Amino acid sequence: MVCQLNCSSQAKPRLAAYRVRGFTWGLARGLNNWFFFPDACARRATGKLEKLVLVMVGLGDEGMRVLCASLGPGSLPHLAALGLRGNGIGPAGATAFAAALSKGAMLRLGAISMGCNHVRDEGIAALAVPLRRRPLFKMLLFNGCDMTDAGVAALFADLSPGMFKQLETLWLDGDNEVSDAGANVLISIIDGGRLPNINKLQVDDDALNDDTMLEKLKEAVERAKTRKAYATGK
Repeated sequence: MVCQLNCSSQAKPRLAAYRVRGFTWGLARGLNNWFFFPDACARRATGKLEKLVLVMVGLGDEGMRVLCASLGPGSLPHLAALGLRGNGIGPAGATAFAAALSKGAMLRLGAISMGCNHVRDEGIAALAVPLRRRPLFKMLLFNGCDMTDAGVAALFADLSPGMFKQLETLWLDGDNEVSDAGANVLISIIDGGRLPNINKLQVDDDALNDDTMLEKLKEAVERAKTRKAYATGK
């Protein structure tokens, strides 16, 4: 089951409601607040949601706070993918999201798209803790999140065996400032076998001083793929 709402920044809805396989999920934007109001049927159906896409709907930090405050342990138990691209979400919104994950919401979540938000290093650091505890993550898209090397270090700090073991796709490009230091952290983590399934890694060269760094990152990913193929016999 999939719910999807997209709109351009020039046409943010004051009220949006849509039907998905017989139920209605609505969200309304007041002057300063977002209010989420699933109807009675929706409250039953949200437990079946597998993918929720809210792209460029202007959630902001307050919208994330309201949404995440409604999520308790076991909420959205089948949700596997969540898209929040381009919503003006900052560190406060990311922290609210992290709190919902820490409480046990969305336990099957395996893919997050947070691109084109102003999450910054503080938001990445808040998200890092619950994300590292979730072994199912295969995709993390943090492109254009205003993060730096500090955000990269926070995301992968204190990795224990099993953390991010399923991660295949990692996007850190766009409006991020990942320099040689952050790239070297990624290479060290990959070559240390702590991202055994990494397959796609995106980093821009805007903040890189070493002209060969992108190639070094690519080579690290290829080494990881080789190790996996050798280990699995494929």
